[in-house]
Parts: sequence; structure tokens; C-alpha cells
Amino acid sequence: METKQLKGEKMPYKCLVHAKGLLPLLCRDCDGPVCLDCLTTNHVGHKMGKPSECIEDVFNQLNDTIKGKKSARFSLKQIKENLQKNNDRLKDQVKEMVQRVSEREGEIVKEVKNVCQKTIKQIKELEMEIENPMKNDQEILKCCMACDEFQNENDEEFIKCLYFYNGLKLLQGKYVARDQIDVPFTFETSDISVDKIVQLVGSVLTDEHSSSDDHSSFDEDSEHIEILPLLHETNINVESLPHQYKKSFHESSFDDIVLVSPEKKFLCSDENLYHLSKTDGRELVECVKDFTYVPETDEIIYVLESQASEIFRRPVSIEGEGMLLISLGNEEALCIEHDAENYLITLTVSEKESKSLENIFELKIRFINEMGGLMKPVRSIKEFEGSASSDYTGMPPRFKIIQSSLMVIDTHAHKITMTNGFEFDDDLFSYSGSIGCDPSSTFSPADVCTDPDGNFLVIDSHDDTVHLLDPKGDFLRIIMSAEDGLSGIERIAMDSLGWLWIGCDDGTMHFANYEYFKNTTRRDRYLEKLKDKEKV
Repeated sequence: METKQLKGEKMPYKCLVHAKGLLPLLCRDCDGPVCLDCLTTNHVGHKMGKPSECIEDVFNQLNDTIKGKKSARFSLKQIKENLQKNNDRLKDQVKEMVQRVSEREGEIVKEVKNVCQKTIKQIKELEMEIENPMKNDQEILKCCMACDEFQNENDEEFIKCLYFYNGLKLLQGKYVARDQIDVPFTFETSDISVDKIVQLVGSVLTDEHSSSDDHSSFDEDSEHIEILPLLHETNINVESLPHQYKKSFHESSFDDIVLVSPEKKFLCSDENLYHLSKTDGRELVECVKDFTYVPETDEIIYVLESQASEIFRRPVSIEGEGMLLISLGNEEALCIEHDAENYLITLTVSEKESKSLENIFELKIRFINEMGGLMKPVRSIKEFEGSASSDYTGMPPRFKIIQSSLMVIDTHAHKITMTNGFEFDDDLFSYSGSIGCDPSSTFSPADVCTDPDGNFLVIDSHDDTVHLLDPKGDFLRIIMSAEDGLSGIERIAMDSLGWLWIGCDDGTMHFANYEYFKNTTRRDRYLEKLKDKEKV
């Protein structure tokens, strides 16, 4: 067929299947043109439509698709921008974290170097002590070697004899009593705690074979303490700690609680004195009336119930027997205490000769050095009348030496009194527990301790309450009561972690977070309990 014919004539469209002319219809199901034969064969039952209608539908669908692509393109662009911003922010965070870890690493390295330097210094001092172990004891040795036999003729000779005797006993316990010659040594520690390192790096390596010196220094037959370890001393996650908890210690009540550090704690229960570390505890002395701890020499000084006129001492971290420090003659020790200025402060009572029917008793204060000698003259601070058969009627039942002053805990008179120094006629304050308008008081003080701010914590054994007083002795508030689970409380002390140890008459020890109870009221704690119940 020629080109002219193609240009001049209009060629008809035919069906590709039947080779017949197409109808002005489109099959909507197949999207194709049809002929007459298609309607009766291949496209029977299909939906037909005009070509103009189909073209309009396709045109609309195409426009919708194009519009959708524009919208999707905008969303993708916005998502890409957001991802880029997040990526930049994460990079900044990574840089900041690397910088913080590097700074912390520098602090730890610096602290470790300081600890190493201190430890090396201690090792050098230890080396010098090993080379010349008796360097610090030359004076007492020379005096003992130069003296003749002592004659018990007067008080001066007796004091000299006692001084040298105690000196020799110390030397014997230091150099002879042990099977091997060694010198106690403790590595220097720093302010970087294990908890801080755990929080930084996430793990701590521990030596399974390591053990505390305290574990190996006591007799295998001594009584073991079952309450250890304590939650607030071992729990790294502070937020998971309860505000208070209890542990049973002994079947009997507590006589005294002295808390020096997590590794040095002393409990006296049923007249038996126990030493507690973080993980273990052992019985030290039986039948103890009163005691105090001397950190400079790591020893305890104590008075026995059956020998109140004699004061003994013994080491804590190493094995050793109790040694006589001083004999008080006809006087009896009521309480003893060590402080930064005095090796030992002793309050004694003795009966004076009197022509009257009533006996006269005298209270005295003694300041004693490490050799059993007097640092200052003996001071008489109070005289009172009484009867020997009535167990010193009129004398307050319990004394404590706090901040170089006497705290008189008078349960029968329902009050505590803080003296100015050791002068009974000059009181800093007196507190009787009378709170409110009721003049009558059943206040029965059993024990007193202080917090780091100098406030006084007084326990009332009658109402099972803990009273908070300011340093001047003015009442602030009751921080704990029977509503907090207290029952039969008798003794109180605060440890270096800020937890109260409250000893009960059934041998239970009540542990409480002091800051929590100091900063919350009864209402606050009640509402907190309700919230906890709702969560459950």
C-alpha cells in the first residue's frame, strides 16, 4: 500500500482476535476494545463502557497518583531532615559522654596515685618499724632496766610500780604473745567507693579468696553473729532500700551500742560485748558493765560487773587477753569514755566516812593516760546522801560522757540533764519530755545519741518514741513512734552511713534511715503507705 493511500484514507481499527471492526465500547474488566464477536465469546458478562468515560477515569487516577507522589515526597524529605537532626544530636551526646568519662578517668587515676603514694609511705614506715621495732618503747625499757625493786611503801611508789607494770604488759602483748613477729598493716583508702566505680563501669571484680583481718583474728569457739551482713551496708542501689527494717540479734536486751565505722561496731547485749564488721561478728568479753573504744590503738577499755573497781583493756583486731589498766581501790567505775583529748575519762563513786546515820557518797572524775597514770588531779564533782542497802538512793541511774560533758539519764525522775563540762551545779539544759499542756509526764528516757549537726536523739522507753532536740536541748519534734514499728526500745546510736540503730528489749535491732524520718511527718509516711497499698 502506498504512502499516499495511507495519508489519504482512514484505516479502520479491527479486533486483533476476530479481525472484525471494533465497536465504540471498552471492556472495563479487561481494559481493552471489543468487537461484536467478543461480546458473545471472550467477554460474555463483562462490564462495558464508552471510551470517553474510561479515559476520564484513567486521567483522574493518573492525577491522583501524581498528587500522592508529591505528598509522599514532602513527607520523605521531612523524615530525612529529622533523621539528620537526631544523628547530629547523638553525635554531640557521644562526644559529651566521651569527655565526661575521660574526665572521670583522670580523677580516678589521680586518686589512685594519691593512694599509692600514701601506701608507699606507710610501707616505708613499716620497714623502719621492722628494722627497729622497739624504737618507740626505748623510754619505758630504759626506765625498767634502770630501776631497782619497788617497795609498796607509799602512794607514789605504788603509782610508779603500776605505771611500769602496765608498760611491760603492753610490750609483752606486742612482742612476745604472738607466734610470729610482724606488725599490723592496713592499706590506705581513698574517697572513691566501690559503689561509685560500679556505677561508672558497671561491674566489680572481687577476690573470692580474700578475707577480712577481723575474720581471722578471733577465736573459732567464740559466738557468731547471725544478723550480718546488713542491708544498708551492702546494697549498692540506694533507691531500692527500705526506709527501715529489723533483724533479730539476741534473746536479751541491749546494754550499749557503739558504732565507729562499718568495720568497727560494738554491741553489748546481756552483759556480753560483741565486735561486728560488715560480714562477721565475734564475742570479745563477757560480764561487761561499761566499755569504750580507742581508735588510735585499736583497743577496747572495759569494766566488768564483778570487778567495778578495776579497768581493763584488750586489743580488737588481734588476739590478746584483757590486761589491767588501773585499779580504783575503794571506788567503783560508773561510766568510762575516750575522746580526742583524753585517753580515758572515768566517772567513779565511793562511800565517804560519816558520823551520821545516812551514808555519804562522792562522785569523782578521773583523766587517765594510756599507762594508767593520772593526766590531771582527781576532781570531786558531787556528794549526796543515801543508803548502801538501797543501792545509792538519790543517784541518777545512768551516765554518759558526751562532748566532754556529763549526760545524766534519770529514768526515775523522768528527765535528762546535760552538765556544762563536769560541773553538776552548772547545767546546759534539762529536758523532761513534757510536751503540750499536760503537766504530768510519763517520759522515761533510756538512752541518748547525737547526729552530725549536734542535735540530740532521746528515746522514751515508756511511749516507744524518739525525741529530737536541738544542740541547746530545745524540743524540735518526735521523729519516730510506735506507729513506725518501735516496741520496747532501750538503746540508740547512729552509724557513719546516717542510719539509726535502735535496740529493743527482745533482742531485736531496728534500723532506720535518719534523714528520711527527720524530713517526713506522720502524715507524710501515712500517705506514702496508702500509695504503696494502692500499687499492690
